Amino acid sequence: MGLFLLSETNQPSDMLRQKLASEISQRGGLIAYISSAPQDENRSFFEETKANYANITPNVSLEYFDLSE
Repeated sequence: MGLFLLSETNQPSDMLRQKLASEISQRGGLIAYISSAPQDENRSFFEETKANYANITPNVSLEYFDLSE
């Protein structure tokens, strides 16, 4: 099991982008998104993060977990 903790995904360096794409591909394309604060009903920050990961690698799936629930 691999573990990466990222607080922002909107502007990764080329090196980080390549490493993330490689790790995501090798590990089945599933990412756990852990929200440490309640989000609005549209989960706009989560949706933005999903789009950021899709720009890194198209075959990725994010699962949403909210620690406040």
